[in-house]
Amino acid sequence: MSKSSTENVVEQKSTAEEDLALIRKMMLEAQSSAAIDGRHLVLWGSILGFAQALVLLNIGQAGDAGRTILIWFVLLGAGIVGSAILGYKYSQRPVNLAVRLYSSVWIGFCLTMCLLFVLAVAGHQEILFSLSVVAPAMTGLAFFVTASIIGMGWLRWIALCWWLTAIASAVFSNSSYLEYIFIFAYLFLMAGPGLVMTRSGRRA
Repeated sequence: MSKSSTENVVEQKSTAEEDLALIRKMMLEAQSSAAIDGRHLVLWGSILGFAQALVLLNIGQAGDAGRTILIWFVLLGAGIVGSAILGYKYSQRPVNLAVRLYSSVWIGFCLTMCLLFVLAVAGHQEILFSLSVVAPAMTGLAFFVTASIIGMGWLRWIALCWWLTAIASAVFSNSSYLEYIFIFAYLFLMAGPGLVMTRSGRRA
């Protein structure tokens, strides 16, 4: 092998190693940054769980539908404001494509859920009825995609639990247990993973 050929092989090997190191670095940065953004999941899981508990209390006290809608609007507004504050707080941190994808998945999810909720309370009762199944199913999809983006395979089990929640919602659609199922899901399948992701980000 000529000297020039040997130099080309060495150069190509060096370039490949540098590319692999860069990809590895980006993945580690993505996992760390995305884990910090687990605070958004903690925020929304806590707010939605609290909202569901208040709705359950309102129903137990024979409250009207207007009060239930008010509870949701107030707490959803609080969640949006909290997300905006967290987003501004971390807007100066360096991000890469994986983190942008992670953020886009959850922003798109939240916007879709808010749109469906507004349509439901505007009088489209068929949407309101199906929202209890659609919401956990889409949450499972968001967690499944997130697991692939940030390299946390255990989030796929969280996605599976959300899909099982969607099935349970369909089975117990007329049962009083449905509210308890959603309280558990928001606290342990949304806020819980968000807390673990945040703690992982601190260690990264």
